[in-house]
Amino acid sequence: MNYVVTFEYPYKPADDEETAIAFKVFDSFNAKKPDLPQVKIHAYFGRLDGHGGFVVVETDEPPALLRIALMFQPFFEYYIYPVVDIQDFASVSREVNQEIRSIRASHNADKAPKDATTP
Repeated sequence: MNYVVTFEYPYKPADDEETAIAFKVFDSFNAKKPDLPQVKIHAYFGRLDGHGGFVVVETDEPPALLRIALMFQPFFEYYIYPVVDIQDFASVSREVNQEIRSIRASHNADKAPKDATTP
């Protein structure tokens, strides 16, 4: 399954020491990436305003994402969104919309006034 992870600084680090620790955690994570083969990073982006970024990952083991998020939780607010390919999204959306149209048409037919000869 694919996920988009967003991260944002909840505040500016209080001092240089906090910033140094954050970078050491990041370096440690990068060194351990080979130990996390269950998480494939497709893209990693930093926001141009300098307040966070986005990561597109793939994994069949969501607890691995939790482990990564918890490593950075002292420094960032993390949000993890499961996502699907847009073609799958469009296909399912079309199917659901068709089903709703069918239900709506059936509902409207049930509400239609019956003529006097219809029991």
